[in-house]
This record gives sequence, C-alpha cells and structure tokens, in this order.
Amino acid sequence: MDRDKMKNTRLALLLSSILNEPLACLLIALPFILRKDCHATAWQISLLATLKPIVSLFSFFWLKVANSFGFNHRKSVLISGFLSRVLFLFFPFIHCVEYAIFAAAIYLFFSRASLPSWMELIKLNLETRERQKWFSLSSMFGFAEGIVLAMAFGSLFDQNLTSWRLFFAVSALLGMVSVFFQMFIPVADKRNETEKFSIQWRFFFQPIQEAFLLLKQRKDFALFQFGFMAGGFGIMLINVISPLFFVDVLNLSHAEYVSARYIYMGIGFILFSPLWQKGMQLFSFFGLTMKICLGFALFIVFIFLAKWDPRCLNLAFFIYGMAQAGSHLVWHLSGPEFSNEEDSAKFSAVNLLMVGIRGMIGPAIGSILYLQFGPYFVFGLSFSFCLLGGFSMLLRRKELFSSSIKSLTS
Repeated sequence: MDRDKMKNTRLALLLSSILNEPLACLLIALPFILRKDCHATAWQISLLATLKPIVSLFSFFWLKVANSFGFNHRKSVLISGFLSRVLFLFFPFIHCVEYAIFAAAIYLFFSRASLPSWMELIKLNLETRERQKWFSLSSMFGFAEGIVLAMAFGSLFDQNLTSWRLFFAVSALLGMVSVFFQMFIPVADKRNETEKFSIQWRFFFQPIQEAFLLLKQRKDFALFQFGFMAGGFGIMLINVISPLFFVDVLNLSHAEYVSARYIYMGIGFILFSPLWQKGMQLFSFFGLTMKICLGFALFIVFIFLAKWDPRCLNLAFFIYGMAQAGSHLVWHLSGPEFSNEEDSAKFSAVNLLMVGIRGMIGPAIGSILYLQFGPYFVFGLSFSFCLLGGFSMLLRRKELFSSSIKSLTS
C-alpha cells in the first residue's frame, strides 16, 4: 500500500480517538449526571439509556441515504462528524434534561451512522495487521486519556454541579477538530449507483432485506451475529437499571462511580487491548467472541456481589474493561474481517441493525423486570444471556470439526 495513504490514515485514526474521548467520556456519565444533578426521572434515564441501541437501528439506514445523495465514504464521515457534535455547543445556555437527551440522540445517531464508512476507509488504506494494530493502539490511547479525565471530572463535578455543561461544549469543539484530519484520508471518488432518496417504505425496507439476505448467504457471519446478539442483549438488560442501582441501592458518589466506571474499567481496557490484538492473530472471531461474552458474564457476577462488598464494584468494572477491549476490536473490525474482498460497509451496517434490534427490546424488558422482581433477578437473566452468547460460539467449532471429518472420509 502507498506509504502516504497509510500515514494519513494512521494519523486520522489516532487523533480521532484522542480528540473524541472527552465527549465520549462525558456521554457515558450523562445518565448518572442527569440523575444526580438534574434529578432526572426514571423514565428519562430509561429513555437516555435506550437511545444508543435504538438510534443504531435508524443509523443503519444512513448508508442508504448517503449513497442516494452520491456521498463517498469520506464525505459521509465528515458530514456525520460535524452534525453529531454541534448541539453540545449550546449546553451552557440551555438547561433542560430533554435537550440533553435530544443532543445525545443526535450524537449517537451520526457517530453510529458513520461507522460503516469509517471502517471501510480504514480497510482500504491499512493492511490487516496494521489495521488491527493501529485500531487497538488508538483505543488504548483513548481509554488512557479517559482515565485522566475521569480523575479530574469526578471531584470537579462533586464540587461544581454545573461545570459539566461547559465541558460538554469544549469537548464537542475538540471532536470537530478531529474531523479536519479525516479530510486527508484518501478515498476513490466513486459513487454507488443507487436509487435517489425518497420517503417511501420500499426505500427503507430494501436495506433490511439486503442485510438478512447477507446473513442467509453467509452462515459464518450469521453465527457470529447470534453470539454477539445474545451477549449484547444480556448487557442491554442491565443498561437501564445500572444507573438506578448505582445511585439508589449502592448510593455511590460522583467520585466513587467515576473511579469504578472510568479508572478501573480503563485500566482493564488498556492492559488487555494488546492481548486481544495479538489474540486476533491466534484465534478466530468466534473464539474471541466466546471469551468476550464469558468476560461480560463474570462482570455481572461481581456487580451482583457489590451490594455486600463494595470492592467488588471496582473489580467488576476492571473485568468489564477487559471484556470491552475485546468487544471494541471485534465489533468494529468484524465488517472488514468477514467481508474479504467485498465492501465492508454492508457488513458493518448489519452490526448496527443488530444493535438496534436488541436495543429496542432489551432495556424495556430490563426495566419491567426490575420493577416487578428487583435488580438481582435482572442481573441473573443478564448473566444467562451472556453465557448463551459465549457457548453458542462452540457451534462453529462443531461445524468445522464435522467439515473436517467429511473431507477426510470422502
């Protein structure tokens, strides 16, 4: 590959992670912040926690819309990068929980929508090992930065309950700077020949048809999606109830929450990212997915135990960071990995669709079960789905073993 292409792509990938981390760091804490400082209702927290997977379902259609306007992958990334952050610039002036939720929804929509195009740009400009190495490295730098920011944010927000509004605006500006560096990533200026944009059911139904047709044709990709779907659904079940559990049951302060959620999780992520990156050269994506899901199951066990021993909360998030490091790599790079010589954007778009589907039902079911049976029942169910996701990956080993036996006996 051309050295300049690789250099520009590596720089854009690294700076995007570093400059985007402050806003990503704040958004993770937003449900806790709104509950603690703005007295957001349980319904508002539930809505905010549900946004990420739900907007993934809608962002799945962005690739179709972008193609219909003739956007190439780079232009799609640049437009999404600006639109996703602009509303946060007004946080210091608009003091409204609903506006914060709306701004978060817009950010999540466009940041998710740009992922298929972003991963295709990385695939086209970086070879496989380089792609894995630099994606892992950029993620490590981002989480290391997140730890430093968390140490500052935690005590600062406890002392000044309104300072977070200004930090959101400044972080949005930093994120917009990263868009500038993405302008220099080379891309072939070719336009996909697709139908023009129209507000019709057929226009939006076609991408869903194509996604499920892809899953039908690629059994290996379908099995991977099933495992990730089960494990992800387990995490979605506790996504809504976690802020309620941390505030209402564990009675955590900002500093305690930030210490566990950012520092311990960040340490786990940083320490294990290089191991997951090396694991990509030793194990299949199915073996990696099994280990990731079992890691999330172990995380839930220690969250369960935190009621009786507060130290378990820090250990739980360390394990979560360990599993999340693998999940981050596998989820983002699965499109380029499974696509082979095809356009990886359509494979990455399926990831968005699956996240959206489980997000439509997981948090709602978790909330209902939380109200009916309490948090520990939901944690137990979440644990079971993570185990299902992990052990379902053994089906791929069985399939490969059966194929080997058939080839030997034929």
